[in-house]
Order: sequence, then structure tokens, then C-alpha cells
Amino acid sequence: MSVSDINGVVRSANATEYGLAAGVFTQDINKALQLSDRLLAGTLFINTYNKTDVAAPFGGYKQSGFGKDLGQLVVVVLVVVVVVVVVVVAAAVVVVVVVVVVVVVIVVVVVVVVVVVVAAAAVVIITLKSLTE
Repeated sequence: MSVSDINGVVRSANATEYGLAAGVFTQDINKALQLSDRLLAGTLFINTYNKTDVAAPFGGYKQSGFGKDLGQLVVVVLVVVVVVVVVVVAAAVVVVVVVVVVVVVIVVVVVVVVVVVVAAAAVVIITLKSLTE
């Protein structure tokens, strides 16, 4: 496609829902470099298309950006996962602390009840002993 309006080309190319790759064919390397700054594409090919090393990182913009190597969505997902894990661990720690506190309170109540019962029994025994003398 031969185009004289570079701004129209950029608007048209960037108006798509996707942005995985773009190709520019030109004899003017300066135009290609200017376009590379303005096109929303993960990979920009100049005077060729789809010539990549499969080991090279890739990704795109907009709907093509999902799963982009170290892309913003991946970082957001990782942050959310870390936050969820921290919250779950914190909740588990809180539950354990609450259970320990409840068990300690129960043990203290049981000890107090036993002491009161033993003291009451001692009073009864002393009272009965003094009555029988």
C-alpha cells in the first residue's frame, strides 16, 4: 500500500484491537524509525515480515499483549497472586493465634474451676471435721 499521509497510516494501524506485530516497507530508514516509535505493536519489521528467532521474547499491545514476556498484565497477575498468598497466610496465622488464645482461655478457666472446687471441698471437709469433734 502506497501512502502519502503517515499520520493516517499510524491512526489506521493503531485503531485495531490487536497489536502483536507490524511491518513497514520503505526506502527511507528515517521514516521507518519514526513509525516504529508511533506504532502500537510488539514487534516491528522493517522491509521484511515475520522473520524472528523463536527464542526471542515477544508480545504485543492491546488484545495481543496478554502473556507478553514481562508484560504489564503478567506483572499485575503476579502481584495479585502474591497479595492473595500473603493474605491467606496472614489469615491462617490469625486463625492459629485465635485458636491458641481460645485454648489458653479454656485451660485457665478449667484450672480456676478446679482450684475453686478443690478449695470448696477443703472448706467442706474442714467444716465437717470441726463439727464432728
